[in-house]
Amino acid sequence: MATPSSNSRFNIALGRNVFITTSFWQDQLYIHVRQFEKSNSTDSQRLYPGPKGVGLTLQRFKELQRFAKEMDQCLDTIIREEHTELKFSQHLGGNLYAGVDSSYLGVDLRKFWLPEGEETIAPTRKGIFLTPEQWRLLLSSFEHIQRDIPELNDVTPCYEGIDHSTRTGFLKCRECNPNALKEDI
Repeated sequence: MATPSSNSRFNIALGRNVFITTSFWQDQLYIHVRQFEKSNSTDSQRLYPGPKGVGLTLQRFKELQRFAKEMDQCLDTIIREEHTELKFSQHLGGNLYAGVDSSYLGVDLRKFWLPEGEETIAPTRKGIFLTPEQWRLLLSSFEHIQRDIPELNDVTPCYEGIDHSTRTGFLKCRECNPNALKEDI
């Protein structure tokens, strides 16, 4: 089976046509965790990006790395103890969440949004669910990704910036607080 793209810095297969790959969009590098699909055309060996997946900015990828151990421990507990009710959800930035929940067995990377007139965010269809095996392959690829994307070494979370030293700075940040109403700040 063909790999997704030769333009990517790497193509790491996680199984079931899910790959970790990279792309540039608006001069920004993204790390994608995405399911690829066969085309309906005559070139049936080539895979193309499908709608299931997420594109992580380098900052959001670093956040995923930062919380990966906690997520993995939660997933392990769910696997070992079938009747345990556990939930772990971490905001990676820009309404993108990584979550583990005992109601499903795996890791969900998903975009959320705030419906008009609501106070609670809701999941969208934009995202991908990783089985425990796919999640473990993603974890084991962190070192490879770090090596192939040296820019990750220079990434600093926006919340460590001077503009976040005040509450107002944090509230105005579209990455940390994407659902804030500017009029309220």
